[in-house]
Amino acid sequence: NTIAVRSNLASASGQTFSLSQMAANQGWMSVYDGLSAGVMRQVFYATARFGLFETFRDWLHEYRGKTDFASRVAVGAVT
Repeated sequence: NTIAVRSNLASASGQTFSLSQMAANQGWMSVYDGLSAGVMRQVFYATARFGLFETFRDWLHEYRGKTDFASRVAVGAVT
C-alpha cells in the first residue's frame, strides 16, 4: 500500500517513482511505513462488520423467528 501511495503521489507531482531509489534514500524499512495504520483500519472495519452482522442477524431472528441461509446472506450483504 505504501508503494502504491508513493507511486500515485509521485505521478501526481510529475515525478517518477522507483522502489530502489526509495529504499536507497530511506532504507528498506520505509516499504513498511504505514503498515500499522492499515492493519488497524482493517481490524476496526472487520470487527465492526462482524458485530453488525451478529446484531442484525439476532434482530432478524427475533422478528421473523427462524432465519434461513438466504436471509443470513442478505444480512451479510447489507452489513
